[in-house]
Amino acid sequence: MRMAIKLDRIIKYLKNEISIPREVVSSREYKVLHVSDTPSQIYRPIILLLQDLKPDMFIHTGDLADDIKLELNPGYGRLYARTVSPFLQRVKEIIPNTTVIPGNHDAVSFLKRIKPSLNILSPGTTEIQNHTFGVAHDINDLPEEADFMLYGHNFELPGDRQKSVYLNGVISINIILLPSRQVFSIPYPRGTDHFRRYIKFRRLM
Repeated sequence: MRMAIKLDRIIKYLKNEISIPREVVSSREYKVLHVSDTPSQIYRPIILLLQDLKPDMFIHTGDLADDIKLELNPGYGRLYARTVSPFLQRVKEIIPNTTVIPGNHDAVSFLKRIKPSLNILSPGTTEIQNHTFGVAHDINDLPEEADFMLYGHNFELPGDRQKSVYLNGVISINIILLPSRQVFSIPYPRGTDHFRRYIKFRRLM
């Protein structure tokens, strides 16, 4: 069995897809999937992940097309719309319960135009299955208290703010199972940070 699991992970890695722990796939608990700062080059692996996992809720904490860097390239608004629109449409077809907290590289006006089919939240607190979730693009915009803190933007870690479970969607794809509160953090496809054009200054973990 272990050999089969390892082989599956190797195949996923070579195909540049996302490997999901089997205990997550087989779990009957409520599943929350969290990502952030997604370059368009990894849309396909994310769509495949959604199809395989079928989470109950999908949360994106901003910068939907992180390779376009809209804040740095404000003239790319049409490219952003042409890139993000089909991605969100496909995501919503698979997971109707999709929430986006816009980031600094998102076109909020565009996202609001498609709001009837998309749940857009400002930084703050939301309740999921009797658990409180703090959501924001930037860690500094998170609320003071919540059971889970979901964010992205950069590689910043919470330091000594340990009353909550902090999950950085830049560092990893996060899956939260409720009510057990189990968290599974899985790596993004190869090349994600390259497509993000990040210069990484990670703290040792």
